[in-house]
Amino acid sequence: MPKKFTIATYDKKHKENLAKRAKKVQQLYDAAVKRIAQAAAPSLFDADNQEKEFHFEDFPALKKEMEELMQDLGASLQTNIEDGDQESWTLSNTKNDAMVDSIIGTKQLPAKTVKAWKHPHLEALGAFISRKEEGMNLSKRVWNLTQQFKNEMELALELGMGEGKSAAELSRDIRKYLQYPDKLFRRVRDKSGALRLSKAAAAFHPGRGVYRSSYKNALRMTATENNIAYRTADHNRWQALPFVLGIEIHISNNHPTDDICDIFDGKRFPKDFKFTGWHPWCRCYAVSVLASQEEMDAYTTALMNGEDVSHWKFSGQVEKMPKEFTKWMKDNQQRIANATSMPYFIKDNYKDGDPTKGLRWEGKKPDQAKKPAKPTKSKHEIIMENAAKRHAARTSEQIDDIKDAWRDRRLDAYDDRCDQLMKTLTYSQGQTLPALAKRQIALRNAIGKNASVKEVEALFAKFEKGVKAQNEWDTQVWGSFTKEQIANMRDIEKSLGIKKGRPMTYEEADRQSANPLHVNEYIVDKKSRFVLRGTNIHVSKNPLYDKAKHKPYGINCQTCAPAYALREWGFNVYAKGNTEKWGDLSYYLSKGDNWLETWTNKDGSPVSITSFKDYLKAHPSWKHMTQQRYLQYFDEVCKEEGTYEIGLAWESGGGHCTIVKRFSDGSIKYIEPQTDNSNGSGFEEKDIKYLCEMMKKDPILKDGAIKVSDKLLNIKYVSIFLK
Repeated sequence: MPKKFTIATYDKKHKENLAKRAKKVQQLYDAAVKRIAQAAAPSLFDADNQEKEFHFEDFPALKKEMEELMQDLGASLQTNIEDGDQESWTLSNTKNDAMVDSIIGTKQLPAKTVKAWKHPHLEALGAFISRKEEGMNLSKRVWNLTQQFKNEMELALELGMGEGKSAAELSRDIRKYLQYPDKLFRRVRDKSGALRLSKAAAAFHPGRGVYRSSYKNALRMTATENNIAYRTADHNRWQALPFVLGIEIHISNNHPTDDICDIFDGKRFPKDFKFTGWHPWCRCYAVSVLASQEEMDAYTTALMNGEDVSHWKFSGQVEKMPKEFTKWMKDNQQRIANATSMPYFIKDNYKDGDPTKGLRWEGKKPDQAKKPAKPTKSKHEIIMENAAKRHAARTSEQIDDIKDAWRDRRLDAYDDRCDQLMKTLTYSQGQTLPALAKRQIALRNAIGKNASVKEVEALFAKFEKGVKAQNEWDTQVWGSFTKEQIANMRDIEKSLGIKKGRPMTYEEADRQSANPLHVNEYIVDKKSRFVLRGTNIHVSKNPLYDKAKHKPYGINCQTCAPAYALREWGFNVYAKGNTEKWGDLSYYLSKGDNWLETWTNKDGSPVSITSFKDYLKAHPSWKHMTQQRYLQYFDEVCKEEGTYEIGLAWESGGGHCTIVKRFSDGSIKYIEPQTDNSNGSGFEEKDIKYLCEMMKKDPILKDGAIKVSDKLLNIKYVSIFLK
């Protein structure tokens, strides 16, 4: 008895996959809208100039952000579609494998036969993904979506000009416009109160059969591509199964309106008929029409007996198109003739996509009763002779067309190879990489000039080498950080407009590099009789010190400490001064325990510390903190390797933020990012023991140590750094 097989299980999973891919499209657009809204919101528009049209060209920084966003969005949309194609293809193969298994049951058929019946046709999947529609491959069609998205953003931002909306409000408005695009094209009032439609809005015509919303077009393209992949895989598998006699097409349960789908519901078509849907968003599905159980038993028995089944004929072959289809084609003949774009069921099933030329399989069925005569020449000789004859008969225009087609195929093939290499990047997928882009352009230019295979392969090898070098560089730059930290650092890059480099050693990050605008009020002077408190360092007044000019960089420790931490991460930044004015974030962070807001945990939650005061309370016999007890605190609380920011109070008065670092060998070091206490500075005596000696004996609750090398920077405070 055959195994039980239910097609509904797989078609349900296919619908779930389509919904999942649609959800991903929504998430990608939501993220893109949020990103452009955050970039555009801060004081870009003049409330008194609402009549002015918005164009990215007028805002260079915003234009650059939009171009990077388009690349990121396009790459993510294409990946989502291609992943969905592969997922759909695999599901179809799994379904058809199960159907074959249900037919075979426990019978021991020849392995060669079973292998042929279960062939996954992966080469056809590659051809499907790289195919062209209306002369455009998938990459070009996705690029058109991002270009439409850019146009929509210009219109949406124009409507928001001068309204003073926050990034969140602007983001909500734009998402609404993507859902209901007609709101983008409403008229707005100019200064005189007259209603007008912007030139951009008036000129925005995406074309017949195309939504005004790039988001809706992306949803449709994703669903259409993934659905076609699923149905194409079905079609390819059924062609290889001799017991499939035809296909039967049905409408889904969710079909609210009468249309072409109802006309062909339940109708049978030849199995050569390729069905991927009657229209965009079509939910109809095809099932295979199988031979009777009796005939299947006889056929499989013959196979097991080793009989020749090449002439086997199953009864009930569906050979003619249903009369309803023939009538529909006749009734819509004029409409089809006037159409600028044919539906898939016509393009896929008629010669050259032209109904007047007949069905593509007509006249091509081989006569199985006749066996081809054995050639007197080798197959290669015959192929070469025929090729020579065809070439001799061609015009120069035809030869040029063939060369153009070959060049396009080479471009597509090398683009695909480059795309596959780019997918091997561990940390830089979706990022703008000018060096690699330059190498790919050189490769494409060489193909465009009909360079030799050797020349093109040499350029591809150079691109491949560049990808390898990028991966090696990325590993140095990003390999020591978590995915949450990497995402945070990407945000820092965008906010500051700089690129992160390799992590710095503590020496590279230190030596007052985090606060280079600082000037010491006192300098080392061995002849002076004045000694720096807590040390044996003789100092005198620095004649170059200008209090009005240099004081902001002597009271900005709450900015110097995180600047040092970011330098260790690989950011070449330094600290802003503290103006002691409200509204200055550096001044805000200097108050109370506000310095802790500079950092967040990996999940975005606020950080917490083990305070000096709590540590003192945990030892009831201690009345005060001493140098030795502070050293003990650092040994216990800062025992893990890493960088720690310290908030403290001095015994002599005032507060301070600084850095303590635990090294892999277990040693601990006090690093002063505000001033220089490194070797050779003259202030080497200001070490960890000095720090613990000078700290307040009765600490306050807000002071303590927090490990920052595993935290995230609160992007809200990224403006406290200079670059």
